[in-house]
Amino acid sequence: TGSGLFRVRAEKTALKQVADEAVKSIDAPVHELYYHAVSKQLFIGNYKEGILVYDMGKTGKVIPCQSPNNVEVNQIVALNPHELLVATGGKGVYKLDVDTYMSEPYITADYSSYNGMNGNNINDIYVDEEERIWLANYPTGITIRNNRYRSYDLIRHSLGNNHSLANDQVHDVMEDSDGDLWFATSNGISLYQTDT
Repeated sequence: TGSGLFRVRAEKTALKQVADEAVKSIDAPVHELYYHAVSKQLFIGNYKEGILVYDMGKTGKVIPCQSPNNVEVNQIVALNPHELLVATGGKGVYKLDVDTYMSEPYITADYSSYNGMNGNNINDIYVDEEERIWLANYPTGITIRNNRYRSYDLIRHSLGNNHSLANDQVHDVMEDSDGDLWFATSNGISLYQTDT
């Protein structure tokens, strides 16, 4: 929440708050959560302290990560079993090691390249089965990084083209069971059909 992290239990008709001293220590606004099931760690994104890790398995403590501070954490997703991607509102994408808690800039804007990353305000990330990273690069559309070849593709709105992105202000990216991608924009939803 805007006033910190709370642990609750789902009961029949309501949520009941559970006392948890580690969670109680987090009183800064929390914007994003990611649970890493293998290590039983909850990665917590907030503005002031960057990424915090609640080790729910071994220590029961909250540990700070070496991660970007004073920037909004918009999304945390898995890149592979040992690394996470952190989308930020102004510093691009960071890569975070779940074992060492160290992070480093991973995908950042390259304004000198016509076919590179074109902005550091990332609202959402999706990693597909072919290791492509789909970035909701607000407000400049979708940037797709092909991790195998380190190349970039761009999807943008084109005035008068009904087959382009509905709007360049993209907030969310989601894949459906057919492998098609859906983009939530400020002017409706766009569907990217992968087979065509």
